[in-house]
Amino acid sequence: MPFRFGKRRRTPRSRDDHSLSLLLDGVPDHALYALDSRGRVQSWNKAAETLFGFAPADIIGCHHSRLYTGPATALTFRLLTQARQNGSSHYEGLLHAKGKKPFWAIIDITATPPGTPSATGLSFLCMVHDATLARQEQDHIAFQASLLNRVRNAILATDTHGRIVYMNSYAETLFQLPWAMAEGRYLEELGLWPDDLCALPPRQDGRERFEREVTARRADGSTFPALCTTSVSPAPYGMGYSEAHVIHDLSDLKAMQAALQHGANLAVLGRMSASLVHEISQPMNVIRLTAEGNLLKLGKTDQPETLIDDFARSFQTIADQAARLFETVEFMQTFSRQSEGQIPLPAAPVDRSFDLARSLREAASVLYLGFQRAGVTLTLTIPDPPCLAHGHARHIEQVLINLLNNALYAVSHHQGQHGEVQASLCLQDDRWQLRICDNGPGIAPAIASRIFEPFFTTKPTGQGSGLGLAISLEIIRDAGGSLDYAPSPTGGACFSITLPQAHGASLPSAPPPATPSGMTQAGLAQASTKGRVLIVDDDQPTRLSLAQALGTLGYQVSEASGGHAALAQLEQGAAFDVVITDLRMPDGNGFELLERMAEDYPHVFTVVITGQARRDREAFAALEGNCDVLLPKPLALRTLEKALRDLLEQ
Repeated sequence: MPFRFGKRRRTPRSRDDHSLSLLLDGVPDHALYALDSRGRVQSWNKAAETLFGFAPADIIGCHHSRLYTGPATALTFRLLTQARQNGSSHYEGLLHAKGKKPFWAIIDITATPPGTPSATGLSFLCMVHDATLARQEQDHIAFQASLLNRVRNAILATDTHGRIVYMNSYAETLFQLPWAMAEGRYLEELGLWPDDLCALPPRQDGRERFEREVTARRADGSTFPALCTTSVSPAPYGMGYSEAHVIHDLSDLKAMQAALQHGANLAVLGRMSASLVHEISQPMNVIRLTAEGNLLKLGKTDQPETLIDDFARSFQTIADQAARLFETVEFMQTFSRQSEGQIPLPAAPVDRSFDLARSLREAASVLYLGFQRAGVTLTLTIPDPPCLAHGHARHIEQVLINLLNNALYAVSHHQGQHGEVQASLCLQDDRWQLRICDNGPGIAPAIASRIFEPFFTTKPTGQGSGLGLAISLEIIRDAGGSLDYAPSPTGGACFSITLPQAHGASLPSAPPPATPSGMTQAGLAQASTKGRVLIVDDDQPTRLSLAQALGTLGYQVSEASGGHAALAQLEQGAAFDVVITDLRMPDGNGFELLERMAEDYPHVFTVVITGQARRDREAFAALEGNCDVLLPKPLALRTLEKALRDLLEQ
């Protein structure tokens, strides 16, 4: 008798029924049950009992719609209809079962082909899988992927062999490489892995993490600077390791650093403007005076062939000063050109010696007015010259100016005590030791290790570029020395410079002053009736050119290499009508000389020749007009002659 809808089967199972039951029970992860042509359950495995909560005796013979509730009931009828028409049906989605929380189900119903004999009379086989955990894991992965796709960094993952197995959407945009083309590629193809694998640290465990700057490569062949951070973790089942790589595009950062450094380089030039203008105006002044002096000689002699030796020396002087000018211009170009994130170092001759004591005095003279206005005491402790060291004088002077300027800033902004800066120089084990110490606030221990980093500064925004110490360190290292910091015994900061001593070297010297050609000493003494002039300048070629020109014009000329030497001559009773002086001199600057002469020698006229006329005029206002005439460099000989004539006529 055929079974009625909803009526259970009471007859014993056949051998086929038992075999099918054993087969279905052998599938533990899927609920399997068989339906007859009317949709009534004919078999029920243990996984179905666990999933739906029905024992076989409670469900066999009942329509399978009894398993579901709500919309799921209509769904089951629809799936059976599709299976009957198409041979199978599939559904994946949220399912509501009776007495059970909704779960994510995967349902497959397969129909027995029409005309196929079935010993058990089955028409459909249903398979239901609870995929809730898998779905939750997929959703979690999709959520993580959506987060990674929102990160503004490229993220890649590679397998044990270094092949790409994941790439977020930003990486696709950055490398201009769709995922379909990136999958399975090696990092080397994107420029993210060095050719020399020994350059990378060894992989040890899952906690390893290392960074490196690379030149990444896009799909179109273009490159860009990038920071690649790699984290290593063990692969599943102990099969090697996998790696995650975070790539940050440094193009904007490098461009910003280059712009900041370019501005900082210009700021360095600005701080060194007094020194640089002096370095330009001095040789130009020598060239002009030498040329005009020789023209003057030609106009005063009937035997130009007697001037050949003078002209030879003059041409050599002009050539030397032109080379000096070129060197200064090259120095300025190095610091003013737009660089690509590297600290610029002016090229310096390898084998060059200079007087370190003179450079220290020169740097101190550049900042003389700054120390004077701030009321800060600068003390120099220097051994007897010369103190010959290897390096480039102008580059070392730049370092000294920077260190002295930093010390001046520190003590002038430190309240509560009188500011003092001490600079000392001594020789220890064939190396010069130069220390610049102050009694300012010092440098906090927490940041002391970072002061030599590029762009690091403790000054307020707009007052410091953060490149001064970084450039100074590179200059000193380039000269074979070292630059170190330590707290000062007086509580401030102390910077120490070591430079190798120059053995058996001598400083370049200019030829001694020569008597103008065509004149004997007696003739020169007889001609020197216009006045007695003392030329004060630390630059020997300038003194020589000026002395020769004024001697040719008929002046009696004496020379002094600095303010101290000039005052020594005056104190010894030497009589002069006019003193012509420069301002920036390491051995007694022009400001000190003018003050002393205004007090002790008011009857002597003073003429100042400077390369910074506008800036120095402000300083002269503070000196209450102790200067009679101010002349800019390069100096025209006729201008100087007119100024001397006007003064002496008074």
